[in-house]
Amino acid sequence: MCVKHIVENLKNNGHSNKDLIKPMVWNLVWSYTEVEYEENRRKLQLYSTSLHDVVMKENPKSWCLTFYKLGSCFEDVDNNATESYNSTITKA
Repeated sequence: MCVKHIVENLKNNGHSNKDLIKPMVWNLVWSYTEVEYEENRRKLQLYSTSLHDVVMKENPKSWCLTFYKLGSCFEDVDNNATESYNSTITKA
């Protein structure tokens, strides 16, 4: 999800004060812990229940740092371009 587009859509859906809603949504995005996320979510809800409901429909678990897994998501990580290059220069 592109948060910039979420904020723009909020503005287009009648939440006109972009200068206030943009930092509120970005504070939610940059929340590193669940406690911080809940605090920022509550601030958004206190500001506007309708705004909060619209933002929550956008599935924050897909764009908030709180829900990102740290580290590699795969057991095997390689760079095929580097492998191809190394194979070519080794032959030369």
